[in-house]
This record gives sequence, C-alpha cells and structure tokens, in this order.
Amino acid sequence: MNTLSIVLIGLLTGLHAATWGGFKDSPFEGFRPASFMRSIALGLFAALVLAVFTDLENGQPALLVIVGVCYAAERLATEWWKSIVREDDQTA
Repeated sequence: MNTLSIVLIGLLTGLHAATWGGFKDSPFEGFRPASFMRSIALGLFAALVLAVFTDLENGQPALLVIVGVCYAAERLATEWWKSIVREDDQTA
C-alpha cells in the first residue's frame, strides 16, 4: 500500500470522527469548527506517522488494521487532550 493511500485513509478516518463528533455533540455543546478540524488533522497526522515510521510500503496490510490504528490514535489524542491537558470549565 503506498503512502498516498494511507494518507487518504487517515483523512477519511479523521473526517468520520469529526462528522460523528459534530453530530453527537452539537445539541449539547454546540458546533465548534476548531474541534471539527482538529479531528481531521489528527487522523491525517496518525496516517502520516504510520506511513513514515512503518514498513507498509512493502507489505500488504489489512485495510481494517490501518483504519483502526488511525481511528484509535485520533481518539486517544483527542481524549488525552480533553481529560489531561485542557483547562476548561467542566460544569457543563
């Protein structure tokens, strides 16, 4: 699988996480474009890291594994940010 394919998968994974988060959270927290773009950027970043630091060019990894790794990395980074780093009013 080439790097472009992996990056496209990461982009689509981030887009899925962003659209689902926007749909799920908008009635309660409102829609925030920065959060929407953050999920897309994190999915793309996870795919780039996966493409650069692994040997996926030579092998034929399962598509589901790449999607799972990108999605898990995006979710872990987002939830880490929200629970540990962010200092936001949590009364809502």
